[in-house]
Amino acid sequence: MRRDLAAGSIVSYEPMLGGGRKRAFDLAVVVALLPFWLPALLGAALWSKFTTSAPVFGMKRCVGYGGRSFNRLRLQLAKSPTAEASAADEVLETSQVKSTEAQPQAKWMHAFERLPELVNVLRGDMSLVGPSPLPQENLDQLKSGRRYYLSARPGVFGISRLVDRAHAESQHKAYALSWSLMLDLQIIWDRVHGFRNRGRLWQPGLRLNRVVPGLALEERREIVVRKRSAP
Repeated sequence: MRRDLAAGSIVSYEPMLGGGRKRAFDLAVVVALLPFWLPALLGAALWSKFTTSAPVFGMKRCVGYGGRSFNRLRLQLAKSPTAEASAADEVLETSQVKSTEAQPQAKWMHAFERLPELVNVLRGDMSLVGPSPLPQENLDQLKSGRRYYLSARPGVFGISRLVDRAHAESQHKAYALSWSLMLDLQIIWDRVHGFRNRGRLWQPGLRLNRVVPGLALEERREIVVRKRSAP
């Protein structure tokens, strides 16, 4: 019998959400695409080196699976990073609907800045899909979603589209209870497909009420999360 997920401090059907299957999927995809993303990363790093005075790479201390901390890697492509810009970036990543008006090049710059996170995936700190990495101070603000967040590796592709903005904390529970490799693929496709929407940043397109088991969207776009159980 699978244990009741709400009973443990770390919520997963396995020691880590997805277990070996999810890790094997992450490594297979990242290694297969290495000839594409590594030259892009090196080229962006060189461009940053010669066009900005800021350090090429930045690190931010975040909390990962089981409460273990790690350094999240980022490229510094902005000419003069400020606290205000950093705060705006956090809002961008944790926003439940990525439909903010932006210039087309903004989303490409944001994507290049996040290429070093694929190194975090290779090191085992992050996964391709999972909760947006949170620093300790933001994690402390979570309530019921805390143990669900700690059951999975943080992701390069976030899971905020699993719920509406009003139910932000439910995204961690929804993902933990509904995880499958197919769901990860659909989240990746939704984010990549967002590049085709001109003038909008990460325009969502996923019909989650048809994709995620255990989630039902009412007419007012509210979320109902139900636990699944299986023998």
